[in-house]
Amino acid sequence: MNIENENTQPATRETMPEYLDRLAADQIEAGLAATGADIKAAAAEIRRLENRVTALQSGTDIADQQLDNLSDAILAVISE
Repeated sequence: MNIENENTQPATRETMPEYLDRLAADQIEAGLAATGADIKAAAAEIRRLENRVTALQSGTDIADQQLDNLSDAILAVISE
């Protein structure tokens, strides 16, 4: 999602992991190293899960395409 600023230029929002990384750095700078480390770990886990979702979606897309191909082949055989 984009937000437009006063100059009508699109400004992109940071992702949740980016925000958490920034928040972690702020916490560490404020002397809260343990809290910062926990937040960094959460950001890393979110990235890992986003990558996993992307991989699973790609697998689902491939399976759907293969099913469509199989359906087309079966219909071609039946219609002969």
